Amino acid sequence: MDVYNSSKHAVVAITETLYHDLRLAGAAIGVSLLYPAFVLIGIADAKRSRPASLVNDAPYTASQKLAALIFDAVREGRSSTSSRI
Repeated sequence: MDVYNSSKHAVVAITETLYHDLRLAGAAIGVSLLYPAFVLIGIADAKRSRPASLVNDAPYTASQKLAALIFDAVREGRSSTSSRI
């Protein structure tokens, strides 16, 4: 989860910096960021394409177990990003 979380926060930091830089420059455009909490895109199944020589058989860490539960909930429709307006 460290790579995923770090990447997500990096995108937020880059977007916020760009937003402020554009405002300071008086640009006629802005920047926004939207990232839904849970989207069923298959990222949790990335190991399906991992070469056999790179398979990690170590037990899941606590954060990996939690991530697996979250991805399972999304896959089964128990959690989603859909909202009612």
